[in-house]
Amino acid sequence: MGKVDSVNNAPEAAMICVDMNGKDPMLDIPWPEIQGNQAVFIERIKLEQADLEILGSQIERELYLFGGKVSTGEVHPEYGELFSVHYLVIEKQLNSGTLIYHPLSQNGEVTYSRKGEATRPVCVDMIKKKDILFLRRPPRWNASEASIPACNGQMFHFCSQVYLPQTATNRKSLTFVTTVFLFVHVLEQDELRVQLFAQDTSEQTAEGHYRLESQMMRFEEDYNEPTVVLQLIRAGNKLFHEYLLNHPRASKQTLELLAEHGKTKALKAEAAKRASTKT
Repeated sequence: MGKVDSVNNAPEAAMICVDMNGKDPMLDIPWPEIQGNQAVFIERIKLEQADLEILGSQIERELYLFGGKVSTGEVHPEYGELFSVHYLVIEKQLNSGTLIYHPLSQNGEVTYSRKGEATRPVCVDMIKKKDILFLRRPPRWNASEASIPACNGQMFHFCSQVYLPQTATNRKSLTFVTTVFLFVHVLEQDELRVQLFAQDTSEQTAEGHYRLESQMMRFEEDYNEPTVVLQLIRAGNKLFHEYLLNHPRASKQTLELLAEHGKTKALKAEAAKRASTKT
């Protein structure tokens, strides 16, 4: 189980409070360090009731994701001191206020996990897309170069993803042009495990990421508005269309629009198939 700390004996706030844009996110938890180094706040995630039901959990939780650079102890003749990126998830159990710290690093694997935690990542291109477990929506990534954490033969549920843009704060204290994918899994006695996978997305533009996020947010707001959905589908790319195809709120009409305007023949065919069975 992760290290359990009350608010009173959590790590002291020795570093400045800063998010990826250099601003104070005004969090309600003590500011952590990452092995004595500056922690950069990345994202706050509240596990909703629907998420808890999927995970088989009874404990309401919020997750706070941080990242930071840690020296490897090596010095490169050209680039100087070398660093690796570590992440930290602080799990806040809302009923008790208990904080549990999950320090995540690469321990001989492509995924980030707690040191000593058993993990056997699954290569995404070795499984079927329908077998990927997720809470709200499937991950948007380069599947041929992605991995999913697994524990005792069970894959973790995908929880959230965040794009780390090239900002002054990220260049100095974290990393950039990378997307991090957060996964969760609940063991017996309602113990939460958290692991992470990071993917270099330097070949994709920041504008593309922000456009996709904006389209997704608009669909979440107006999924019952056929005119808006049609506009989004016409303007969307293949990633957005795949997102709609797998969205739990995709109506029969949305699927029919995808079947007509989808970016690929395979996607159109799948959308038509799903629309035919939708009431």
